[in-house]
Amino acid sequence: MLLGDMDYQELNARVEITLKKRKMLVRYVLFGTSIFMFIVFSVLAWVMVSGSTAAAELSNTGTDDPILGAMILFIVGWLTTLFFDGLGLVIDTGMGDKQMRSQILTEQLGQNLMEMVQASAEKPKRDADGLDADAQAMEISDDGELIPVEKRQQS
Repeated sequence: MLLGDMDYQELNARVEITLKKRKMLVRYVLFGTSIFMFIVFSVLAWVMVSGSTAAAELSNTGTDDPILGAMILFIVGWLTTLFFDGLGLVIDTGMGDKQMRSQILTEQLGQNLMEMVQASAEKPKRDADGLDADAQAMEISDDGELIPVEKRQQS
């Protein structure tokens, strides 16, 4: 199979399928990270609001008001979520889409080339007589030249 014999429509379809899968995976990871960050910052904020002295010392705001520290944590949490949403938008824009598509196309082309090389590198099968199917018996003449020998009928 030569490079010109490659089915480009099938290759493009595989690239599109892989691109959709990767985008969906990235969206799930970003969404899961946002949920995790929301839980972590919410727990920290509630600990600070509850009046724990250790939490107030961690906030290091210079005041004994735990509400200020809790508000800072909520703001940082929401900014983190906005950051992850921004990453999701970059992936869906032309720049992120083009880079992912290029990477997937390179992987698919490499996979096709490897399959073609492996297919061409296989040794030809031998028939039951131990000779290649297309091979013909040869003998050497007195001059040292190879001459084909007709198959002898065994009687």
